[in-house]
Amino acid sequence: MTVQRPPDPFPRTALRITLVLIFLAALAIRLYDLDDPPLDFHPARQIHSALIARGFFAHLEPDLPDFERDRSMALGNSEIWIEPPIMETLTAAVYYLVGDDPLWVARIYAIIFWLAGGIAVFLLSRQMTDNCGALLALLFYLLLPYGIIASRSFQPDPLMVSLLCFSAWALLRWAQKSTWRSAILAGTLSGLCILVKQVAVFMVLGAVCAVVLANGGLRKILKDKQTWLVGALALIPILAYNIYGIFVAGFLAGQYNLRFFPSLLINPAFYIQWASLIDQVVTIPAFLLAVLGILLIEKRMGRYLMFGLGAGYILYAMVFAYHASTHDYYHLPLIPLVAMGISPAVLLVIHKARQLHRGWFSTALITAVVAVSCMFSLWQARAELKRTDYRQEPQRWRSIAEKMGWMEAAPIGLFNDYGARLLYWGYIVPEAYPSRGDLKMAQLAGRTPSSEDIASRIAGKNYFIVTDFDEFESQPELRQFLYDNYPVFQQGDGYLIFDLRHPKEH
Repeated sequence: MTVQRPPDPFPRTALRITLVLIFLAALAIRLYDLDDPPLDFHPARQIHSALIARGFFAHLEPDLPDFERDRSMALGNSEIWIEPPIMETLTAAVYYLVGDDPLWVARIYAIIFWLAGGIAVFLLSRQMTDNCGALLALLFYLLLPYGIIASRSFQPDPLMVSLLCFSAWALLRWAQKSTWRSAILAGTLSGLCILVKQVAVFMVLGAVCAVVLANGGLRKILKDKQTWLVGALALIPILAYNIYGIFVAGFLAGQYNLRFFPSLLINPAFYIQWASLIDQVVTIPAFLLAVLGILLIEKRMGRYLMFGLGAGYILYAMVFAYHASTHDYYHLPLIPLVAMGISPAVLLVIHKARQLHRGWFSTALITAVVAVSCMFSLWQARAELKRTDYRQEPQRWRSIAEKMGWMEAAPIGLFNDYGARLLYWGYIVPEAYPSRGDLKMAQLAGRTPSSEDIASRIAGKNYFIVTDFDEFESQPELRQFLYDNYPVFQQGDGYLIFDLRHPKEH
């Protein structure tokens, strides 16, 4: 049974004021703790981009001290490009303008891109529901606690998610209008989205296939020139990048190794871990509500578009099974999908409540519930951002690097950030001692784990650094070997360093 919807309660002026308030709140919470180093969310991934950006800056800035300039360029060049360094280039350009390399510059870019995606979420949701439903989707997209933290990160994902939202909006617009201009816009935005991070190809092509199939039969599609144009614009940029990266420059050669693990698809643990990460990012109740909400979208084209995006996400997670079950940020595209999916379901409940309880009380109660939910999300995000202060980390790791002798350090260790702090602020490249996860990945790839003993693994190294204490505790033989044979060089909050240069006398 279809619920008869009352008139949209948002006059134009009230809608504009509400939108401004939502975006201001979303901006304000993301600017909180802005200058804290980017170690609160996947630090190794963020430092990877930071190293590339600083390397670009060092090429442009002649006034840097020789050591910093040379090491910055060397370390930046050593970082392998998987995606085109768009965020890194934009960040380095600002570094050059201000004559310094504050890491919060990249955070500002990420925030702007994510907030811009909210415009597409609102426009797209409004086409599938109404102004009220679009506001609900926007609130979820902008004020979800996980999304607030993740949308400040120095990586291509905030820009990719934003472009995914705009490409979905443009594809729906093209499906409705079928003009050459709308086809060019849809294809261009889709191509940019995939170019920023090519895993988006699954969701983008899922959306393309869905709206195309909804618009006509297969024979008609194959003859439609606009469809071929959209497909070409979507795929040519990333194909050109891969051809150049693999066959010309060579930096992409081998980058697709250790990424595909089909054996995981028959392992029940994979699906449990996948569900756990979905719960961490958007929560399982919201995810299931979004699945039901998609079925409630009345406009056929919008419903097909959401089916296509959802099918693309599922295929993407199954292709990248290992990363989808171990890396929470691989599920960032779920945030706009769930936001747009839950909107019709929540909207149905709201409209039914307003029908049963006419008058100001039901409207006031619904408004209060939404407002309290938003305030709780903002408070939760602020508490997470406030929990840890990383401002002492740069000086700490510069000091440690200096004590170890900079270039002579030759460290190896167990790192919870792959040694990112030492690499970025200490200008030292550490070697990672194999963790349980490393051994598991090698086994999944069909490789036989090395049988080297501890002594042979650390041979030629001067220091053993521990920042991942959980991993250290899980390898009792390594822990005992180090304590029995080597003195502690330095120990502090969050790190332990053994001096491998001076073994203990027995």
